[in-house]
Amino acid sequence: MNSVPCLICLMYLFSIRKSLAVYELSYLINLRFRTFPYHSDIIFYLSPHGYRFRKACKIAHEHTEEVIKQRKEALKNERELGAEQKKRNLDFLDILLCATDEDQQGLSDEDIRAEVDTFMFEGHDTTASGISWIFYALAGHPEHQEKCRAEVMDVFKEKDTMEWDDLSKIPYTTMCIKECLRLYPPVPGTSRKLTKPMTFFDGRTLPEGMVIAKLKNRSSVDHCHRQSLTSVRGSKLYINFF
Repeated sequence: MNSVPCLICLMYLFSIRKSLAVYELSYLINLRFRTFPYHSDIIFYLSPHGYRFRKACKIAHEHTEEVIKQRKEALKNERELGAEQKKRNLDFLDILLCATDEDQQGLSDEDIRAEVDTFMFEGHDTTASGISWIFYALAGHPEHQEKCRAEVMDVFKEKDTMEWDDLSKIPYTTMCIKECLRLYPPVPGTSRKLTKPMTFFDGRTLPEGMVIAKLKNRSSVDHCHRQSLTSVRGSKLYINFF
């Protein structure tokens, strides 16, 4: 029996397992946020949902650790490591593995895993979501869609693949993409845990340890003061999708 197809099948199943874990974590995080008793670590971790959360975290961490382990093994050879550092565009994981502080100490495995976990979790389906909203916005503005299409087709006159250097040849399409990401951000919010008390301008204070969230969705854009955008309309940085 050929081992290559078996290996591919195992990698595919491992990827599906990780994807399901990410979906599970997304659901449980939102459930915990909406369920007041679950704000307590003790109550949440003793609940069935807490058990599912720990199990999904374990699967996601195993996937990340395997990715880091494989890349570390590829960089064991010092000659290859030197070549990687001289590359014009290092990928994210290589930057973390090659990074050192003033004492020439690299990041710990735990630090690297935390950074990679963030990118793998936040990058899950955000590309598909972003592209979907870009198509949605362009479908509602055919005049911009036609300009983008003409610009892209001009690049594809003599080739059928977009390369890195070609990105500078589609400035109008790039502006449309950036405007869509501003109006319809794939990640609709960010949250942070306060490391010290925070006082607002009106005197109200939030205690240390509280988790605060900032939402950045379509409704917040719709209700903004549109007159403030007038000054940038017609510039090289703004595409009017309102």
